[in-house]
Amino acid sequence: MEIKEVLRKILDRPIDSHKGIFGTGLIVAGSRYSAGCAGLAAKAAFYSGIGKCVVAVPKQAINGIVSFVPEAVYLSQEELLSFCWERSLKSLSSLKACAIGPGLGVSLRTKVLLERTLSLKAPAVIDADAIAFMRKIKLPGTSKVVITPHPKEFSNMTGLSVEAVLADKRALAMDWAKKLGCIIALKGHGTIVTDGNEVYINSTGNAGMATAGSGDVLTGVILAFLSQGLSPFESAALGVYAHGLAGDIAAREIGQVSLTASDIIKALPKFFAFNSPDNTA
Repeated sequence: MEIKEVLRKILDRPIDSHKGIFGTGLIVAGSRYSAGCAGLAAKAAFYSGIGKCVVAVPKQAINGIVSFVPEAVYLSQEELLSFCWERSLKSLSSLKACAIGPGLGVSLRTKVLLERTLSLKAPAVIDADAIAFMRKIKLPGTSKVVITPHPKEFSNMTGLSVEAVLADKRALAMDWAKKLGCIIALKGHGTIVTDGNEVYINSTGNAGMATAGSGDVLTGVILAFLSQGLSPFESAALGVYAHGLAGDIAAREIGQVSLTASDIIKALPKFFAFNSPDNTA
């Protein structure tokens, strides 16, 4: 897979475009004390070209997050957990992709939210706390799901030690992608993206990106690409590439020590602008 060819699919926007062309994505993330995770993912999705983003956070967190991402549409997680939850999603008939996990916490609540998100049958990104339930749920199959574990999360998911995971990342990622029927993006230096057969090894990124919220940004970027019609494998591979290169741009400007997740988001427009066919610089 040529990453530049995949990127071209995102950059080529018809002159008569409208937001519906670039897809609606749903983000289920955040808890009472970590609603910022959802905000980071949503902001990253908008900066990566999504047409519309619906964000499901706890009801008491909505007012606080609106000022950070005013472009989003908000839904309470309580609605998704209610008996009439399907009624609350009628407005999502045009849903193209979902993302779930950042900041949710590991609880029965998260498991129910994950099951209901996957029941929407849209391509999905599963990250952070939702990964804890990967072996307790049935995935939709046909590699419609991307999971984005770091080595510790992969360790918890598989029962292997972190040392064992780091010693054989590529083979283990391929093996578990086949077992689960999904795309795995095993994060870290040289992030590995695989569906069990094809493998992409990322070369972008830096140590400054080892900071809180960086993974939430990646979730939003991958969601945006899924919503714009890229395949799950393409979305994951281009997602880690764009996320890493945005981190490299930010690190060149402010250094690695001071780098934050918000800096990665702010660098995303520079990544896309530099690669745009309209760029004559």
